[in-house]
Amino acid sequence: MKVLLIRPDIQSQRFERQIHEALGDQVSCVISPILRIKTLDVAIDLEGITALAFTSENGVRSFAKLCPRRDLTAYCVGDRTAKAAMEHGFRAVSAGGAIDDLADLLQRDAPKGHFLYARGMHVAGDLTRHSINLREAIIYDQVPASLNQGAVTLLSRQNPVIIPLFSPRTARLFEAQIIPDMTAPRIAVCLSPTVQAATSSSLYSSTYVSAAPNTNSMLAEISQLLKR
Repeated sequence: MKVLLIRPDIQSQRFERQIHEALGDQVSCVISPILRIKTLDVAIDLEGITALAFTSENGVRSFAKLCPRRDLTAYCVGDRTAKAAMEHGFRAVSAGGAIDDLADLLQRDAPKGHFLYARGMHVAGDLTRHSINLREAIIYDQVPASLNQGAVTLLSRQNPVIIPLFSPRTARLFEAQIIPDMTAPRIAVCLSPTVQAATSSSLYSSTYVSAAPNTNSMLAEISQLLKR
């Protein structure tokens, strides 16, 4: 079975390693990032800020490039983002889930805090809708990219292809590049019901949703697919 990985390069390479560690030679991967992460040339204003909020590891990496300070606690949406924050020298706290879990953590752990929400130009969820003292800083962009020739060739064959979809925007950008010559049956594995809702079901032979919004659950869903 073939798996097409379309996340940004760092995340795709890591997920490929995890797939091979978990599933061995049952699958082979083609990497074709359709988003390129670009850190923006912006000034970081931390006046009055008591902690940081991150909803992606891309936000952590971009913040670390733009600002040398590491004395503020980094509240992170999940374990992967928290790990990236710790690798860059922050004290990190993980909400262990989705954006609503992060909002609950901020309200519970630091109800009087003033947070800088360092994020990308495009986000899947809206942390600002919660009653939290937030200041947003858009510090990176996710620039669309075309599928590479390896992906086009893979999708133009007759064998099924599993496509893990981690965000609504990634799903939409991928679907916009599907052409009639891409005849391979496409199997979508979605990170969450929100991602599934953003897909066009007619473009896939089947669609599955991960039991939880994390990498391990995505791997488990792919593993189950191989057994069907």
